Amino acid sequence: MFGSTWWSRPRGVAATVAALALLGAARGNNAEDARTAPFLRELPAVDRVEVALLGPRLPRPDSSGASATAPPFPVYPYGDFAQVRAVRVLDAQDAARLAGLWRQQAFAAGQARSCHKPAWGIRFFSGDKLLLETSLSWECRNFYLPGLTDYRWWGLDTATPSAGALRDTLTGLFPSPAYR
Repeated sequence: MFGSTWWSRPRGVAATVAALALLGAARGNNAEDARTAPFLRELPAVDRVEVALLGPRLPRPDSSGASATAPPFPVYPYGDFAQVRAVRVLDAQDAARLAGLWRQQAFAAGQARSCHKPAWGIRFFSGDKLLLETSLSWECRNFYLPGLTDYRWWGLDTATPSAGALRDTLTGLFPSPAYR
């Protein structure tokens, strides 16, 4: 009728691809959402959280196993580690409060900057089961989550009130100015 089909015209193809991409973004990726939900807004109940104040990244752990404070914290996407300057273990009540703040964050896979300078390493536990281990970079607004075969970067909107409460809580765990 029009001399060619709508998908054979370059603008038609481009418009169709763009519309499908927007539709997919608006609807979300259900498989991705289902896989990551237990680490984000649907993090299960926790009874213990370990928060590590991190220092510079290290190429690999010290082979002697000796450390002034604790073993280095893994930064899995890079295959290296961060120095641990101090560790706080939160009891059930404080752990539940921190997990609640975590669940309130505005997470987004595409908002992460292309850097990672972690200030904190966080481990969420339920009993002896490790639910999530990640390093959090406030400056780069990102952290990582385990994927099916590797680790994926996720963004964190650090401008929200809940993000401010999370940062205040984490910073408050290490009150010494030497640790800031």
